[in-house]
Amino acid sequence: DTGTTGAAGAAGPTGATGPQGLKGDTGLTGAAGAAGPTGAVGPQGLKGDTGLTGAAGAAGPTGATGPQGATGVAGPTGATGPQGTVSLAAIINAQTGTAYTLVAADLGKVITMANAAAITLTVPSGLVTGFNCLIVQLGVGQVTASAGSGVTVSNADARTKTAKQYAVATLLQVAANTYILSGSVA
Repeated sequence: DTGTTGAAGAAGPTGATGPQGLKGDTGLTGAAGAAGPTGAVGPQGLKGDTGLTGAAGAAGPTGATGPQGATGVAGPTGATGPQGTVSLAAIINAQTGTAYTLVAADLGKVITMANAAAITLTVPSGLVTGFNCLIVQLGVGQVTASAGSGVTVSNADARTKTAKQYAVATLLQVAANTYILSGSVA
């Protein structure tokens, strides 16, 4: 029969290191470590080149008109200009037909009447009191002053025509629609 196992002997000396074994597989990546503290701010870098100018924006709306400013001080009066000349020449209204009706624009004018036949000069109502004109018979046809509706034409001798060629007569309104015919009349 086998007897009991005796006590273990003392450990022998360590043997020489054996050759390195084959490289084993890479192990799993470990968990990320905690973030470290933020480092100090570094020095400012150099200024970069200026960028291109952007496109102009749209024009804004026109603002409200402001209040009118105060009137400025009046400037000095200019020098008086030279005196003009006064024309006393008569304005002539030349008529060549056989009939003409006076108008307000004939005030103070010389109305020349030139025709071989008789001429009727109608004096209308409504002309301004004080209306006056000269009537000149240039042709051989006599000029008859004919009173329009509501008008009276009077003469000291009840005459209403120019006397003959080159006769000059004056017609003057002395009251509303009341005229006096004077001069070379027949």
